Amino acid sequence: MSELLKSVLNYACCGYNPLWDYSSSYITINARKYKLERLLNENVLSFVHLVECRYATTQSRLYEDSNLDKLVLKQVLCPFGNINSVSNVLKEIENYKSFNSQYIIKCIDSQVVQKDDGSKMVLMLFPYYQRGSLQDKINYNLLDGSNILIETEIIQLMVGICKGLLCLHDPTTREDMGNLSNGMDSVSIKMSDDVASLLDNTPLEMDLMTSKNNKWDSFIHLNIKPATILLTEENEPIISNLGSCIRGERQIKTDLDSTNLKQWVSTHCNVFYMAPELINIKKFTTIDCSVDIWSLGCLLYTLMFGISPFDREEQINGLPLRHNICKGIFSIPDNKYSIKLIGIIKSCLQVDSIMRPTASELLTQLQSIPK
Repeated sequence: MSELLKSVLNYACCGYNPLWDYSSSYITINARKYKLERLLNENVLSFVHLVECRYATTQSRLYEDSNLDKLVLKQVLCPFGNINSVSNVLKEIENYKSFNSQYIIKCIDSQVVQKDDGSKMVLMLFPYYQRGSLQDKINYNLLDGSNILIETEIIQLMVGICKGLLCLHDPTTREDMGNLSNGMDSVSIKMSDDVASLLDNTPLEMDLMTSKNNKWDSFIHLNIKPATILLTEENEPIISNLGSCIRGERQIKTDLDSTNLKQWVSTHCNVFYMAPELINIKKFTTIDCSVDIWSLGCLLYTLMFGISPFDREEQINGLPLRHNICKGIFSIPDNKYSIKLIGIIKSCLQVDSIMRPTASELLTQLQSIPK
């Protein structure tokens, strides 16, 4: 039996975890206790719980737009010997540390736990947004029979998402990280050093372990979709799930480059919002921030019509989804939205990535639409 399967069975069947107190449903992270409320989501090697703070943390006061009594706990199991799983989660934690924007989710605390069987459990705490995601909002509207959002609300949501994307894409627009760092607990700041000691005997690149200065790195999210956009009580959007991010442009020079990116895309991206250059990854091409702009166009379409453009096209004409995406085949239903808003969809969904606008240009276009 593989080590991966053993670790999964050990965790799922035996339930062993040195941090868990099953009799009272508490979990301890960096010497702080949290009460488990309920399971929100689960995959093969990850679990997401709603938890309740038992002791106030310094970071909690930074998140005035979230429910401070409740937090979201993400647990990721990294089986023994699976170095990639460890490095990917650590990169995700470092990604959250790179931004100080009201439109990008923040990681409140994190810890890596060494287990007796050699596997590692990575724990991450996030603010809890009671209103859920844009996907929840869309689903509710569909069930309610009112699947169309009004234009002013759509513009307000898109402006916030564009501001978050601009922070990801353009390092010159990022706010100073100093205030955020000063508000963090020393335990969290030392996380990378602790992780480095845990992984001292593994062949992992050390630049993943140290807190790099990401001030001048651009980030590509790769998974912008309604489910990764959370909503505050004020209906402001928050970009989440930075585990899918990659830094900078990705040049595809070799077959190995292509294979690695295909594997990453298949794990982290949603085909309904995926740009053509990610559907058909070719050598001697470059993947850049324009893939997020394509996804944003699909998201805007979904906000307006309750379904992604290429999913709708497949249902109407029966052509394969990937064919529609690669050829840019979609149609606009009859609607009451402005020509400018429809034009933004069309400008984002250009098969030629060079023709797509930047996040900054989109922001300007959205803000120029009369309310």
